[in-house]
Amino acid sequence: MAVWLVTLAVCAYAVLVLTASGTALGDIGPYALFWVLCVLVPGTIVVKAVRGTAGSWLAEVSLGAAAGPSAELVAWALASALDARGLLRLWPLLTLLLFAHPGLRARILSRPHQPWSPLVLMVVAAACAQVVWLVSRSYFQTVPLPPTGRTYYPDLMWHLGLVIEATRAFPLGTPRPRMPGCSSITGSATRTSPRPR
Repeated sequence: MAVWLVTLAVCAYAVLVLTASGTALGDIGPYALFWVLCVLVPGTIVVKAVRGTAGSWLAEVSLGAAAGPSAELVAWALASALDARGLLRLWPLLTLLLFAHPGLRARILSRPHQPWSPLVLMVVAAACAQVVWLVSRSYFQTVPLPPTGRTYYPDLMWHLGLVIEATRAFPLGTPRPRMPGCSSITGSATRTSPRPR
């Protein structure tokens, strides 16, 4: 019970920091839901299928949070190679196939048997809160949410362009700004009006 209370406290602190930086609650909720359903749960299922229980709930969830993005990248690469990126939203359902094998199902459903001591739990919670605080004091102060008069770090826009490119093309092209007469961010030209004579 203490694990869930401490986890809830750290999550509440993160939400407080995000709202203080100008992030709308309406944006935090869907992202948190995505993180839990499409990253954390599938990652935890994969980790437990591979290695069994990690000893404590917090260790299992932590390993799942690390494995989830990796599994999602593998799913993206497969969906992109098959030109089925539109189905990528359904990738967490693939992890449910691991339940079909009886041995893996037993591993996935096994419960942790070694809870963390309150001291270790508080140290980990303090470290997580410190990371949230550090990000809020460094990154959020330097790169506030738009619109602002501040100049953004140029690589940030390039990385966001790569994200958009990853939803449309495989292998990735070089993202470029949309120009008049171009059909996409990658700059492939299409005629939008007849050529003058």
